Amino acid sequence: MNPVAFVLGRWLFGGCCFCKATPFQLSRPVNHLYLYSNRYSHNSSRRASLGRRNISLAPIIMAAYREEPSNFIVKNRSRFLKYFSDTKDISLATNIDVLVKEDLEKYLESQSSSLRAWLHSNSFVPCKGKETNWIAVPSENFPGKIEKLVVVLGDGSSFGGCRWMGFACLPTGAPAGLYKLGFVSEKVVEQGFTSTRAAFAWALGAYTFPIYKGTSGGKDNSVVSERTPDPAFLPVLIWPSDCDRSLVESCASATFLVRDMISTPAEDMGPAAVENTARLLAEEYPGATVRSVIDEALIKENFPQIYMVGRGASNRNRARLIELVAGEPNQPTVCLLGKGVSFDSGGLDIKSASGMRLMKKDMGGAAHALGVASMILSSKLPIHLRVIISAVENAVDGESYRPGDIIKARNGLTTEVCNTDAEGRLILADALVYGCEFSPQLIVDFATLTGAARVALGTDVAVFFSNNDQFAEKLGEAAFQVDDPVWRLPLYSGYRSQLDSKLADLKNIGEGSAGGYGGAILAALYLKEFVSCSIPWIHFDIMAYNVASKPGKPEGGEAMGMRAVFRLLQSKYGSASHPGMI
Repeated sequence: MNPVAFVLGRWLFGGCCFCKATPFQLSRPVNHLYLYSNRYSHNSSRRASLGRRNISLAPIIMAAYREEPSNFIVKNRSRFLKYFSDTKDISLATNIDVLVKEDLEKYLESQSSSLRAWLHSNSFVPCKGKETNWIAVPSENFPGKIEKLVVVLGDGSSFGGCRWMGFACLPTGAPAGLYKLGFVSEKVVEQGFTSTRAAFAWALGAYTFPIYKGTSGGKDNSVVSERTPDPAFLPVLIWPSDCDRSLVESCASATFLVRDMISTPAEDMGPAAVENTARLLAEEYPGATVRSVIDEALIKENFPQIYMVGRGASNRNRARLIELVAGEPNQPTVCLLGKGVSFDSGGLDIKSASGMRLMKKDMGGAAHALGVASMILSSKLPIHLRVIISAVENAVDGESYRPGDIIKARNGLTTEVCNTDAEGRLILADALVYGCEFSPQLIVDFATLTGAARVALGTDVAVFFSNNDQFAEKLGEAAFQVDDPVWRLPLYSGYRSQLDSKLADLKNIGEGSAGGYGGAILAALYLKEFVSCSIPWIHFDIMAYNVASKPGKPEGGEAMGMRAVFRLLQSKYGSASHPGMI
């Protein structure tokens, strides 16, 4: 079927389409309109809206003739494996010698005169130790072959002092060939470099986002992670013998999943696609289940704020609560929550064009929740896991919720909507109340919630809040151990009065004398109203996006605080069989 004719035909004829078999036929949306008009005959305005929205589906389903990206994302989240080899024959592998600038002079003393001459002739002088520098040294005995790579790690300033991440520059920079770790200086080890971290950095350095790159981008959803590593076309690293391979695969796969989900355009990562991603992920782990509560069923099951925020979206992007459950009920319960706003126009308080440009990333919290879930499930941590995602599109429509509306949350608290662009906290509120009903030992929510958090700490450091000092301290320790920067901001009660409303229990933003200052704190204080005091809670307010490229951290979607949370759970619920960390 010609896709252009398909779309044009549906646009011209509303509920009609062209195809080879039948040149003209009625499509299902018209029949739906008839059914809806009978069902909602008591409400003419609602009936008109439903009819319009069903007919308008016809011209906009552009994905009808292309593959579902969520299939590719889940199936291929381990595609970095093609940059690794598990061969035992290392005779043909090229050594990678790793050192820091302070080691270079001493290192050269132990090397051949030809190697020293090569470095000198190429003016190989690492620039002030800020960036990682490497050079390929040709073989004397085998022309055209590389004897070794000499890698001088930078000072890690681009990564907050994390020097080992500089190793990530090699998969996209080094010549194609088979490599293995060779000499690693003591000072490099002192700086936290391990074979496990080297492999993880190598995996992150191999990341690309190929889904939309023409015919070579993987649109056929082939599982590229299972392709045989080919050193003739790629730099391929032999897995180090003392590397925790399962941990590297778990962490890297989760990171690829998160990056892919966030970078996918909103057209292809709406609420239904987020749900599909969760379902595909759950299928890989025995016993994991997924359920969803969609559109008006949200009212019946008492998730009113999720429904109200997503009410203005098209039927294809209907609001939903997505719940993934795994593990044994007798195990400690941990709830992971994610803000899943597939696109945030700001609603009727519409954003500017520049403010909307990256709003495909507003489902980054949902991606992080699934990423942590992936790490937990693949490592088989003894946790009864419950992932709860509020998935909506904050769209502009005649059905959109309005400034001044008063809406009721799952726990009965009412909120006066002062700004429809502060929607994330509204949908998270219902999810938090629901999560507390299971009396978990810990609730962690992830959300791309406020610009104020980015103003406070920039784009690289994950802001978090907590109502429990012990868990907050443990999270800080875990983040330091795995070089995943997070920073705690206070739930300062002195600002709580800014959320008071004369008409409802709360307002969704602070107004008045503070002039909008402390926006991240105010958002966290709003969420705190929906968390049972006795339940430890950690709230992440994250950027979830790299605005510029660095080795291993290309521009686009990014995982933040995820490894820190996993390390926290690993240290609390793991055992001797789960000792590793990155």
